[in-house]
Amino acid sequence: MMKSILMIQIILLMSLSFMNLLINVIPAYNKSIHPVMMGVLLLILMILCSLNIELYNSMNWMSYLMFLIFIGGLMIIFMYFISFINNMKMSIKWNFIKMLIIKLFTMMMMMMFILYYLNINLPWYNNSMEMMQYINQLNMKFYSMYMYMYNKNYSMILSMIYLLVTLIFIVKICINKKLSLRKIN
Repeated sequence: MMKSILMIQIILLMSLSFMNLLINVIPAYNKSIHPVMMGVLLLILMILCSLNIELYNSMNWMSYLMFLIFIGGLMIIFMYFISFINNMKMSIKWNFIKMLIIKLFTMMMMMMFILYYLNINLPWYNNSMEMMQYINQLNMKFYSMYMYMYNKNYSMILSMIYLLVTLIFIVKICINKKLSLRKIN
């Protein structure tokens, strides 16, 4: 039972990592990507990142909290970029769609290949099973208390400070001009 749960988690983690890689590579091929499309890609990447966080942590509330922080930052950044662009139409080129389908098909084939050979070639599987049994035996209260004991989440604090400073600058721009960032005709 424990082996199958660990195997499913490994497979899910690998597929999420491949999807993250795919989403990060998409804008590199399309130089004139629309901000709405970029926002959709960021939303998908954000959902995948919160799923990865949920897999690594035993507490689900951490992934919900990161999802809410990402949504807030995404809305601020999206509003900031929308204020600088003109009203341009969103057009998707067929070459972009073809490349996306080819990438998705390639990623699915790689996943099938890995899933087929994963049960044969997995030298670190036994070590991870021992580690999972050890983690399950520990008390979860200790983990939640340890999380607040030391301040080791510098990247989260840095991203929150960045979002706060961005919000303050946007509010200052709106107050100085006494109108919204985007002109409505």
